[in-house]
Amino acid sequence: MIFPKTTQSGRFLLETKFRIIKMGFNRYPSVYHPSHARVNLGIALMCTIKNEPFSLTAQTLWLDIYFAGYSLNTTRTWTIPKYGQYADYPDDIHAGYFVGEVNPQDFGKWIVVSVDLGDYISKTLKLITAVNIKTVRVYGFIVFVESLGAYAEVEYDYVKTLTE
Repeated sequence: MIFPKTTQSGRFLLETKFRIIKMGFNRYPSVYHPSHARVNLGIALMCTIKNEPFSLTAQTLWLDIYFAGYSLNTTRTWTIPKYGQYADYPDDIHAGYFVGEVNPQDFGKWIVVSVDLGDYISKTLKLITAVNIKTVRVYGFIVFVESLGAYAEVEYDYVKTLTE
């Protein structure tokens, strides 16, 4: 799909249903996070800018939508708050948004998260000013559970996109 810089809200939606069965600390991961481990779950949209086809030389946009995120150590688990975000673009463009929160007491329960992906694509492209981007092409996606110094057992029931 190709999206213009001013993608309208409500045009490209995503819904997912998942449950976090359990999560735990393994070890302090590295110099990057020396005092805690991390667990994130979500979807990464793989995009090229300016309607380019995918290639190893095309500038890409990796847009991460996090359904839930955590920091943890040997004694506790912190939920990363909804609305956290980042953007970085020295070469490839990386942006991410935390769109949901699941508190540890809700582990084991089915959670449904709905996301207006068109809105997040538009927000990201408006924030990027060093590169003149008029459109992006989404050529793939990765549904993920990632961890660093920790483990997580997560079950996805479905991930679906809706377009209008």
